[in-house]
Amino acid sequence: MGQLRRKKDNYFYSSATNAGEALRERLAASPFLIRLKPFPDELFTSFMARTAVIHLMDPVTFANFHYPEERNDFFNRDKDLSVSGATLEKSAYKCRVPVERLRRTTLSSYEGILWEKIYPTTRNRFVLNPMIRGRYARRNGIRFCPECLKEEDYFRKRWRLSFSTVCPKHRCYLHECCPECGKPLTITKRMHDIQEFNCYGCGLVFRDAEALPVHPESKVAENLRHIYDAMDSGWAVVDGSPMYALSWFIVLAQITKLIYNRGCRNHPLLQKEMDIAGLRSIDPPRKSSPVQDAPLIAHAAIYTAAVEILKSGENLKRYIRENHITPTNLLRDMGYVPFWYDEIVYGFMPRTLTPCDAEIESAIAYMERHRMPLILRHLNILMGTYFDSGSRSDLFQGFMSRRDAYMANLGEYAKKRG
Repeated sequence: MGQLRRKKDNYFYSSATNAGEALRERLAASPFLIRLKPFPDELFTSFMARTAVIHLMDPVTFANFHYPEERNDFFNRDKDLSVSGATLEKSAYKCRVPVERLRRTTLSSYEGILWEKIYPTTRNRFVLNPMIRGRYARRNGIRFCPECLKEEDYFRKRWRLSFSTVCPKHRCYLHECCPECGKPLTITKRMHDIQEFNCYGCGLVFRDAEALPVHPESKVAENLRHIYDAMDSGWAVVDGSPMYALSWFIVLAQITKLIYNRGCRNHPLLQKEMDIAGLRSIDPPRKSSPVQDAPLIAHAAIYTAAVEILKSGENLKRYIRENHITPTNLLRDMGYVPFWYDEIVYGFMPRTLTPCDAEIESAIAYMERHRMPLILRHLNILMGTYFDSGSRSDLFQGFMSRRDAYMANLGEYAKKRG
């Protein structure tokens, strides 16, 4: 009797297992049952989390059913940065949207604007690093505005960028972690009985968080809007001249490094923003710390001052002079130097004035008239500069022949006197 019961149990277990496998295969190959459309500025993980919740499933479980080839690994990395082309094409098929529209939800859509090429496995300038381990963010890698979430409950793509410190529309600071328990935001994890985006730790609904207003005298919202305009249009203007946004953002990153890592903080707007925010200093924990690791309030002050510096060439020159920045530091670690920035830096480079050939000939003739030894060191002293014999080989050979003749005449004169 017991053996018969075990056979029946094994039969039903095997049937259930086969049915489950058949369901997984069917879900993996079929479109989503409920097909949402991403908002124009929505983040990829935000869109996938909303799609999972509307199917009444946990995002991780939902991904395991529909993407079995990435089982338990779909959200185990920064998907907004590292999503593959194959996953995008499959997702576009499942939600019935053009693949290009879905690609615009990833951070790679900023290629050619914020950077020339994005790297999925390393740091990228302006990108906050959530350091995902075991599908949970270990660091603050995304921010949110509660007022924006009240209007539409989805996470904006630009909230992943380090200069996004406030909401220009609602003039309030963004939250970079859960305001209630302080955990880093992991928008693909949530309390199972709550539909809206919430903290997986304490259950706080992010849209219900308190908005922290920006000080009326602060320029952080105004200057951030200047950055967003360059991002959206693809070009920036300095002294009335338009340029590609990429070249402007390269210099913006360099200025923020000078402020944060090199201690070049002598700027009136920076001091004002620090006073408003109650910051005594914005020193990095170590000299090599990237700007992305700075606290949100420090980020706001640094980028506000950096944008003000880059509003005109004269502002940039004044900042360089007042902080005594050397050309070496101005160009340090820059793989590509935009031409407009290079022209400004060139003005601060030391000048080496090299005498022309006629001046050197006159100096040699002067030495001969005054019976001075025709020695290269004496010629350098007389000219007050270094005589580059290597680049003027013909002139140098002529000088050497005249020196040899002078030394021969001097030897004959010594013999006569002897």
